[in-house]
Parts: sequence; structure tokens; C-alpha cells
Amino acid sequence: HARYMVACDGGRSPTRSKLGIQLVGSTFVERWLIVDLVRTENRFRHTQVHCDPARPCISLPGPDNIRRYEFMLRAGEDEKIATDETFVRNLLARVGPDRDCEFRRVRVYTFHARLADRWRDGNIFLAGDAAHLTPPFAGQGMNSGLRDAHNLAWKLSEALHATTPADFLDSYEVERRPHAWEMISLALRMGQVMMPENATKAFLTRAAFRVLGLYPPARDYFAQMRYKPKPRFRKGLLWPDGRNDKVTMVGRLVPQPVIEDTSRDRSLLDRLLPDRPVVLIFDEFPDQVLSKDMIDTLTAAGAAVVGMTPEWMNPVDGAFAVYRDVSRLFSAPQMQAYLGHALLLRRDRYIAAAVPVGQVAELAQRITALGGERPLTAPLPVFATAS
Repeated sequence: HARYMVACDGGRSPTRSKLGIQLVGSTFVERWLIVDLVRTENRFRHTQVHCDPARPCISLPGPDNIRRYEFMLRAGEDEKIATDETFVRNLLARVGPDRDCEFRRVRVYTFHARLADRWRDGNIFLAGDAAHLTPPFAGQGMNSGLRDAHNLAWKLSEALHATTPADFLDSYEVERRPHAWEMISLALRMGQVMMPENATKAFLTRAAFRVLGLYPPARDYFAQMRYKPKPRFRKGLLWPDGRNDKVTMVGRLVPQPVIEDTSRDRSLLDRLLPDRPVVLIFDEFPDQVLSKDMIDTLTAAGAAVVGMTPEWMNPVDGAFAVYRDVSRLFSAPQMQAYLGHALLLRRDRYIAAAVPVGQVAELAQRITALGGERPLTAPLPVFATAS
């Protein structure tokens, strides 16, 4: 028998229902017609939003010339009417050249904005749509599910193979729930823009986006969704460093720079980090700041030790591998403030703690808290050249 179960069984999750877990949150409910095409005649590469108060529509391109259309349904348009072929083709004719394309799927979906009131029941966990339901306007439904898996998988692995506290796995919901709701709230706000209530608001919305298009930085800010809340944790398996919430890197993903070894071969940082906690020494001379006894202590606690120099310093290997930040991501103000620090990276690459290199001994106990003592037995991955 399995020790744990993760229910990723969708928005109508039978598992959630059998456990008596309720959905809470917004009462937002909208019915939309989803039309997936086998092949589109619309060659526009980016998502198109039709802010039509009479019939809001979203058009999303996919690989191999497929395309999805989403049309909001009006009151009185039941599933039989909405899925009628003539009805669907007339809708397509209003928004582009795909009226006569072959259908892959035509379905009516009801969009919700809800969260499960708890994501764990004993050794059963909810993930994806079983845990949170979001409208499609931000395009983040699947991404949220992937973040669930990214957060929970390594914790289940540690719980299966190491000695962890009883509440170790509770950190999954503690960490993921706030950001899942932030993304749902973002989708609701975007829906208000995409679904103007009348012709005047629709005209003003289109005019505003045309004006933004004249200023490339503003255009790119919206087109690339830079306003999207970044995943970060304020509670859970982490140890705050006392810095202001806006500038601290604890609880955030470590940057993903292109790095360079002593032979000047290049790769992405993630390709070099092993699947275990990592103590990343960010310093101009990382090979000189730790004693052999300290390295042995950190390794015995279950972490790998890796060095990182800023862009302006060449790396020199010592008792552990040292790399140079070629892409200068660690030179950005928020990260450069951590020069001379040791960063404790979890297996999911979130920064769990940060201490000055002179206080690195404090990390040993925290490494153990991330999954128990498991001495490092495997070497670091072989360097892969960045493409």
C-alpha cells in the first residue's frame, strides 16, 4: 500500500468530495464555450483578447498551428445551443479567418474562482484543480498545478526516505495557498478588463491598450505579464533573515544565471546543482571562506557546497566547485546585497535561509530540518555547455 496519495483529479475531484473538503472563496461563476481547432488559418502568434461587451472572446495559439477560442455565453444559451455547429462557426466568423476550420473539441465549461478549505487530509493531498479553481483569463491554471507538484514532490521524497517532523508536509499548503489565491485574484481582475460591461468601457479599454502600444516599455510590461505576482513564501520551511519584505531573497527562487567554470565552459546554474539542499557561497573568494571542518559539517548534514563569484571575479576551485555569474543576475541590487553570504537552497531551488559566511555554521541544523541527515555520496553533475 502507498504511504501517500496526491489527488490531481480535477475541479470536480471525487477525492475531495469523499473527504468532505469544501470549496471556499469567490462566488464567481461564468459559462464559456471552448472551441479547439485541428488547424488554424490565423497566423497571429500571440494571444488575442476581444473586449466585446456583446461577446468577449479569447484566442490562444498553440504548437503545430492549433488554436483555442473561448467565448463567453449569455444567459439562456444552454449547451445544446452553444455547441451547435452553425452557432459555433458564426462565432468564429466574427473574430478571424477560422470559420471553416475542423473542430478538435467543442465544450461548455463553467469557470470558478475557489480554493479547497484544506489541501491535506492525513496522508492524502490535493493538487492542481482539485485544490484551486481559477478563471482562464491569466492563463495560469496549469502553471499553478505545476507549482503544486514542484513544491510537494521533494517533500514527499524526503518524508519517504528521511526522518521528518510530523508537520513537515503541512508546509505544502502553507507555502502554496497564498500564491494560488493571488493568481486567482489576478485572473478575476483581468476578466474585468476582458469583459467590459458596455460599449463605452469597451472603447476605452481598446483605446488604452492602443496608447500603451505606442510606448514599448509599457507595452512589454503588459504583453509579458510582468505584473503577475511572483511565487514567494513568507511562511513555511524557511528562516527569515530580518530584511524588509520587499528586498529579502529568503522565500524566493534563486536566480538562474548562466555560469562559467574555471575552464570557461558555460551552463545554467540549475544544471549543475544536485537534487538535494545546497549551500551556495556567494563571495568574491568563496574557495577561501570555509574551513575543511565546516565543509564536512555541512556535507554531513545533507547539503552540497557550491561557490559563486560575481561577474567581475574569476572562479578558483578549492575544496568545492566554484563558478562565475556570467549573466550578472547576482549583480542586480537585490542579489548583490547578499555578496559575502551563504544561501541555503532547498531542493526546489527556493532560498530557505541566508547568513553571512562567518555564520554559516547556523545552516547545519536548518539543512537537517529540510529533510534529515543524508550524507552526500554522489558527485556534482557533469558540466553541460549552455546552448
